[in-house]
Amino acid sequence: MCKKEVKKAPVVLWCHPRSVSTAFERAFLQRDEEFACLHEPFGDAYYFGPQRQSPRYRNGNLPQDMKLTTATYESVCNDILSERSGKRTFVKDMAYYVFPHLKDAKLPFDKMINTFLIRDPHKAVPSMYKLSISASTGWGTFDANEMGYSQQKDLFDYVTIECKQKAIVVNSQDLVKNPKAVLQKYCELVDVEFQESMISWKPKKIDQFDKWNGWHE
Repeated sequence: MCKKEVKKAPVVLWCHPRSVSTAFERAFLQRDEEFACLHEPFGDAYYFGPQRQSPRYRNGNLPQDMKLTTATYESVCNDILSERSGKRTFVKDMAYYVFPHLKDAKLPFDKMINTFLIRDPHKAVPSMYKLSISASTGWGTFDANEMGYSQQKDLFDYVTIECKQKAIVVNSQDLVKNPKAVLQKYCELVDVEFQESMISWKPKKIDQFDKWNGWHE
């Protein structure tokens, strides 16, 4: 049975591909003295680990990184809920990664503040299609199931109905039009103090992005 959200709990931004989610995540990456940001950790379990749900990566195509290939849904949850020397945890992840285990008791959604980012399919789907068949990502094919819209809706229903959490949804169109106002309101809802540094940054290499070749260039 889900419990009410815990103050200062990890904040999770559940999204679907090509939803401007990486830009949203960058806002929190600017605050590395206060936040530990985890970039799609459930993707490790979904694509690479022993419980992997996707046929995209088979034995010969699996990454060499043992941390990725040994990840399970339970280990990812434990990592998200771990204490981090006074830092609060922010997670950006895809809803469809956790869909196969949505009602699994080992996935403690009640211990996280679950928020959602959406984007018009007319913009997100063509972008996903283009990169799915691009040589830069190495995927080779487009799979409509990986757009994750229905899975995101089911996860939204679960955390708002079963866990009785507030509905916190950001439309990427609003974020792009007025990032300061949107991030200010978002921070208010998840009990974070907004800072101006969240809305602008200099280009730099983000090591966490390396596991997804071609997706963040």
